[in-house]
Amino acid sequence: MLRLYFDFSGYTDMAIGSAMMLGIEIPRNFDKPYRATSIIDYWQRWHISLTSFITTYLYTPLLRSFKKKPVIGKDLLFASAMATFLAMGIAGLWHGAAWTFVIYGFLHGGYLAINQYWRKKNMPHIPAFPSWMLTFTCVLVSSVYFGADSTAAASARVISLFNPHHAFALGDLPKMRVIFLNHIFLGPLLLGTVAAFVGPSSEQLARDFRPTARNCVYAAACAAVALIFINSSLPTPFIYFQF
Repeated sequence: MLRLYFDFSGYTDMAIGSAMMLGIEIPRNFDKPYRATSIIDYWQRWHISLTSFITTYLYTPLLRSFKKKPVIGKDLLFASAMATFLAMGIAGLWHGAAWTFVIYGFLHGGYLAINQYWRKKNMPHIPAFPSWMLTFTCVLVSSVYFGADSTAAASARVISLFNPHHAFALGDLPKMRVIFLNHIFLGPLLLGTVAAFVGPSSEQLARDFRPTARNCVYAAACAAVALIFINSSLPTPFIYFQF
């Protein structure tokens, strides 16, 4: 999830910054999505341009057509749920002709339909932290299908995520300790986690940036690290370029 977010958010930030040098303003495309406390909130933060496109060219026309149906049109909430489900399914298919992407879209369509029903029916309010945990878990499950090679592999991973044996396998703790120290605590994943869940967004950093000596040192350090990774012998193409 972090890799996909930083890959896509990173190169859209590069596009926005490059456009600004040419006097062109491009609206932001991400707004701290992994801090969302509902799926509706998530899609208002994640890939904002795609959300706008789906709403304007898929969801709205589908909803209008459903309103004209004798059976579906009688219940506006049901019509909205159907339009949401189908629009997100099509959006999932847009990423590629594979069932994994279709399931990814339908999952989010189902999430959104439930979230819409919950709001419209004034169901009990869920506190912020449990709501965030539920939202993040739903996004995590859908991301497994988004990144998997097959539906069978994705389903196996999802089952594994919720397997109590894996959650309480104390024998694996020494191995997990090595993984944590080598790949998380001492690696860039720690910095990425902090940036995704705690720190300010790239838009906030850009808006608040002032050309002070300290900020210039920070910017130069970031540029140096970026150059080191760019000159790495390992090819690191943008993930989203495959779509």
